Amino acid sequence: MKLAKIIKKINSICRFDFVDKVKSKNIDQSNQELVLELIAIDYLKNNTDYEISLIFSNNAHIALTTETIEVRLEDQNEIKD
Repeated sequence: MKLAKIIKKINSICRFDFVDKVKSKNIDQSNQELVLELIAIDYLKNNTDYEISLIFSNNAHIALTTETIEVRLEDQNEIKD
């Protein structure tokens, strides 16, 4: 007996508060329909600030600088394939 693997994709918003600086690379900010697939989050403590790296599947990258890390993940809707 084989067990079926159930995988659901859900559109979500990852929201960071109290960000002082943002840099992005390989993201077309004029494309309002652009959907980014987040594959990794990394952070580094640099003196009094944190540097947070968001890495996406299409070689896109967002770097955030903040004094404190406050983040929320909010589900929006399920993706129908």
